[in-house]
Amino acid sequence: MESNKLEYRRKISAEEAQELYILVLKEALELFPKPRVAFDLVVGAETHSVQIEVVDRLPNGVKMRKILHRISTNKFRAAFPMRRGMMVIIEKTSDNTYKLSK
Repeated sequence: MESNKLEYRRKISAEEAQELYILVLKEALELFPKPRVAFDLVVGAETHSVQIEVVDRLPNGVKMRKILHRISTNKFRAAFPMRRGMMVIIEKTSDNTYKLSK
């Protein structure tokens, strides 16, 4: 993410495509509302209420927890199917509205 732009770009991993989420990197969190606070995400012609989810993971064999921030894509998976390697862009269009595109 470039700090002078109001957008977040991410290349989707196989796990994200399979588990139906977009990972939000720590350095990109400032672009979005705080975790667990709803915001509107425009996907095509539809608007969906989403939030940054916080997932606490303890990977196998690792003693340190890993905190992940992500946006679930389950609500709009039919309108916006994702695949590994696909570049997605989330652009901030107003205070509480963002647009998802390829």
